[in-house]
Amino acid sequence: MMNQIEFFLRNNFDLAGLYGKLFALALAVQMILSFKDQLEYFRTQPSKILGKPPKIFGFIQIPTLSVFQFIGFGVVMIVSLICFSAGFYQKITISLALICYFPYFASISSLSYIQRKTNLVALTLMVFVFSAFSSSNTYAKELNWEILLIKIGLTQIYVSSGIQKLKNGGLQWLNGRSLQAYLMESFIYNKTNIGFRISENIQLCKVFSTLILLFELSFVLVIAFPQITFIYLLIGLIFHAGIIVTLRINYMKYFWPVYLILILDSVLILYK
Repeated sequence: MMNQIEFFLRNNFDLAGLYGKLFALALAVQMILSFKDQLEYFRTQPSKILGKPPKIFGFIQIPTLSVFQFIGFGVVMIVSLICFSAGFYQKITISLALICYFPYFASISSLSYIQRKTNLVALTLMVFVFSAFSSSNTYAKELNWEILLIKIGLTQIYVSSGIQKLKNGGLQWLNGRSLQAYLMESFIYNKTNIGFRISENIQLCKVFSTLILLFELSFVLVIAFPQITFIYLLIGLIFHAGIIVTLRINYMKYFWPVYLILILDSVLILYK
């Protein structure tokens, strides 16, 4: 069976180009759906309570935006993403989307479903900015290096989470007590009854703790063995659905546009 790169080369299939358009459109749709909620949150002036927005790359300070500026950056980003998806002036539109990302999302970074959950969006936008301005060498395009970088970024999110669990708690994470505590805390603040019922069963917490750690640490396998991408796609969707139901933490609002690469990869591999 030919490997994935050979498949792309022989069929001259631009997976990166297709994914870039789907990602941009999916992100634009998500921004439109969340825009009203995010604007209302911004109008509460979180910067007065929590301070200025975080610095870009640790040293570029984003100024506090007015409501008009916040709306402007959001609208420009949405329009730019739609235009990029449609193939209009892609170098300009993807660059504008990346530029607008930082002031827009930094201004609402304290919002629960934004905080540390849109970093992968920025990485993906950067990849496609570099792609738009990179050499038009056909062989380089057919290798779909953009896809590899995005999958590495997605892998880093999960693997680093697993490593952090081991760093903070060691193998004691597997005893289920840490997960039990998270579930109980979520019940106190969010009234998550399913999570509370799970927390009452320490053996079940042990099983879930072990499965979570194995999933996160082994996610790197989707890069080494793309044939198993579909398995990790399903596990990932179940994993995030479980987080939403038991902890009321939603990573998928801005993860699902990135997750489209796993769906495309899975379809192509199964088709192949």
